[in-house]
Amino acid sequence: MVFKPDFSSELILANEEYKSYLFELFSLLLNSDAYESNSSNDFVLKQGSSATISSKSAGVFCCLDELKFLAAFANVEFVALVEDGASFDSGIDLVLLKGDAGAILSVERVLLNVMTRCFGIAVTAHKFSSQVKNVDVAMTRKAMLGMLDKKAASYGGVLTHRLSLSDAIMFKDNYYYLANLEDIVVSERVRFVEVEVDSIERLEKCLAYYRGVDLGVPKIVMLDNFSPEEIQAILKKYNFAGLTLEVSGGVHLKNLSDYDIEGVDYVSTSQIANSYQTVDLSLNFDKK
Repeated sequence: MVFKPDFSSELILANEEYKSYLFELFSLLLNSDAYESNSSNDFVLKQGSSATISSKSAGVFCCLDELKFLAAFANVEFVALVEDGASFDSGIDLVLLKGDAGAILSVERVLLNVMTRCFGIAVTAHKFSSQVKNVDVAMTRKAMLGMLDKKAASYGGVLTHRLSLSDAIMFKDNYYYLANLEDIVVSERVRFVEVEVDSIERLEKCLAYYRGVDLGVPKIVMLDNFSPEEIQAILKKYNFAGLTLEVSGGVHLKNLSDYDIEGVDYVSTSQIANSYQTVDLSLNFDKK
């Protein structure tokens, strides 16, 4: 069975490592916005209130548990009005927030920023995954919010790849000048080993190394910046049995179908988190 680098099942609050990451991330975002010192709240009544977040464009609702966790920093209750993972159109009420008016206002911008990003990444991820038949799509670590971005992308049906540097040994271009393949040491933490190749010479060196060593973890060959025609020629000439084959470099929505090549296991791209579709949202207090 081909190894698929997907660890989305671990991106849950029951995972203390992920929960700690979210706590640090949300604390940074909220504190950088001075949410506990909102000058605009000095004249706002502190009574209990409610506000509705509505869509002004289409999107995919995702990361419900994470959004509840974020709202709870300000003691605001986050009530979803649509199902987690559901697609929505413009003009739909998505969330009801309950709490003191000042508390809702203090967390409003950070909450909307996170929702807009996560919902947009989920939409974009689905666009990628729905365009291929022979391969999977994976998301690289070129994602500003790291694991939260990867969690959002998982709603769109793409693989997370490694969640952090500790998950895998990635022998990339600079490593050829810093170490030898034979120097790789696999610890208990390592889930897989991946070697990036950008030339036939490095490909042959990688294959020879993999064939001569038992690492105890899945082994991935990453073809970096090869054209679709070059990849097809490589598949005809070289045997990748027992290995996982990744293709990366310059892959985006417009050319993704060119890389949907039988024999390739998955295509990785940074475009899911870096060119995601913006989802427009608005928050309005419920008038009593």
